[in-house]
Parts: sequence; structure tokens; C-alpha cells
Amino acid sequence: FLFNNTKYHMEDPKNLTRQQNEEISSTIDSIYNDSKRLARTEKRSESFLHFLRDILCSFSLFYPNSTFQSGLCEILSIFIDVFVNSFQEEKSKVIMNDGRILEMSDARYYIFCLFISFISKNESLYVQIQSRKNYRSFVDRINAVIEYIDPSAFSVISFYQMSKNLNFLTQSIYLLYSHDFDCEKLLRFWDSIISFSDEKETAFVLFFHAAMAIFLFNPMFMLNKENSFDVFQVADEMKKKADLEILIQMTVNLIKIIKDNTKLEWIFQPLDEEKEFLDYKPTYLKIVSE
Repeated sequence: FLFNNTKYHMEDPKNLTRQQNEEISSTIDSIYNDSKRLARTEKRSESFLHFLRDILCSFSLFYPNSTFQSGLCEILSIFIDVFVNSFQEEKSKVIMNDGRILEMSDARYYIFCLFISFISKNESLYVQIQSRKNYRSFVDRINAVIEYIDPSAFSVISFYQMSKNLNFLTQSIYLLYSHDFDCEKLLRFWDSIISFSDEKETAFVLFFHAAMAIFLFNPMFMLNKENSFDVFQVADEMKKKADLEILIQMTVNLIKIIKDNTKLEWIFQPLDEEKEFLDYKPTYLKIVSE
């Protein structure tokens, strides 16, 4: 779609069908509001924001049935920083960090393809768990890992009444720890997501959240905390100080341990496995064999 329409939606809405316009109409306001907030907090240029908005609108077309998540705006901005050096708006050119000078439309297409590939490796975060039912299922899986591996940590999480939603991790889940890790650590983490996904280990992120929770609820960190506010504060501080290499190794070990337990196989099952039409029998159309 992007490759064949160098002037698309934001530049020329006529490129979209009526159905496409209806599908993304509910997300346009969210995209603009989040990009404006980004401009205030990070002082981004108009060229950067326009570039970002175009890609996010394309993303909403790629996932038409999903609700736009504000975390995507911040994640995409980091993605753009990794690959783009600067914008030459007057020439409609983009200077990339690898030295290439691309047309604006080509750069947009290039970043979109990279971004959508990365997000597709994390669909459980951005597409599936947007429904309350699937988010609850996602959290149940994380809780099951924590309870099996470290019952004491799970008891502390339950004591503070956080096991239902894992509130202390919600922002990290949707922002992929972009507020918790510095740039070098963050890119190392994202690289691990890609690497494990390429090895068909799609549950890596889920188990990473479990490893982080076990790390955070070490009694040494949470001892004598009086309320959930104190717990949130300590959790935010400790996420920034966490040793990423240790957490990645913990994640790998957790996956191996849980895979060896046949009673916990359900943790690896897709969140949105659809079973409604598995036994469907056609009423009007039937295949007639020769």
C-alpha cells in the first residue's frame, strides 16, 4: 500500500477508500494528541511529527481492528531516531544515519516496514491485549510463571493487591520499557525481542515481564513498604537500575523451566485462539467432488 502510493492518506486522502477512512477515523485524534504531547515533552520539529503521524496512520490501516495505543507514538519516535539523521523539508529529502539520502516517501516506507515488522513480533502487546479479556489472559500467564518460580514474590504481589492487573508493569508493557531503560539498554532489549522471535520463541516478552516482576519483588527491595504507592515508587527506581543481561538470562531460564512442566503448556498458547467456527458446517454452499 505505501510503496504504490507515495502520496497517501495524510497528504492525499483520496488515496483511501471510504471503508479505510472509516476504519482509521477513530484513531486520527489519538495520533494528533499523542504527537502534540511528544512535541511538548521532547521538542520535536514539525517535519518529524508529520513523518511520525503518516507512519502511525498507515499502522492503523495495517491493524484496522485494533484500538490505537499511545505507547506506539513514543516507540516509533525512538525507531525514527535510530535510523533518521535529519529532514530536508524544502527538498522532501531525509538524511539517514547510514549516510543515504532518501526521498521522503521512500524513507517513510522504509521506516514503516521496519516498524511494522518489529510490532508484528509483539502482536500480543499491541493488538491482542487491547481487549480486557485478552489483557487479563496475558496477566494470568505472567502470574502463573511468577507463582510457580517464586511463590514468595507472588505472595507479596498479591498482598499489595497487584496480581489482578500487574499495575506496576502496565506502562512498561505498553511502552516496551522505553521509560525505564536508557537508550543503549533499551535497544539491547528490543534486539533480544527480535532475536528470540526469529528463533520462534514468541513468548520471550511475556517471560521477560515475569522475570522483571520476580526481580522487583525481591524482599530486599519491597521490605516494610506500607502501601502500593511506595511499591510503585520502588519498582520504577529498580527498573532503571536492573541489570538487563541478568534479566535476559533469567527469561531464558524461565522459558526452559516452564516448558518442562506439561501442566503449564497453556501459557504458550495464543491469547486470541478462535474456536467458534472450528466445527462449522456449510449451509448454502457445499464442495461437490468430481
